[in-house]
Amino acid sequence: MKERGITDGLTMNQLAERNAEHVATIAALEARYAALAAENAGLKAAIDSTIGWQQSTDPVNVESVRMLVDIETPATDAFLAEVRAQGADELAELYFTLAAHEANRYIADSWRESARFAKDYAVQIRKGAAQ
Repeated sequence: MKERGITDGLTMNQLAERNAEHVATIAALEARYAALAAENAGLKAAIDSTIGWQQSTDPVNVESVRMLVDIETPATDAFLAEVRAQGADELAELYFTLAAHEANRYIADSWRESARFAKDYAVQIRKGAAQ
């Protein structure tokens, strides 16, 4: 019996179509994942508000309420940290671009230093999320 290759006998066009379908599926899943993370962040904020209200109206029992609603959401926290880190990465790229187009050497150096700071900040965000 002859082994089939990776292409399973598909033409290049069929492979391209299959790849496009997979890319679309991944994009849809990523969008759903982002929406769920945003909802979870909203729920956590609502819980924090509830605890704040409880503390102002019944400070004696606030710890019991806090324990009841102390929900850990590591996947949401990691996702949101990655979103923040990507924002810092994008800012760094903008600063590097500004430095590349700046005629004044001192200003360009300042843009590059800001870019390095933004990159370092992105690394710190990711490290914090991994802990």
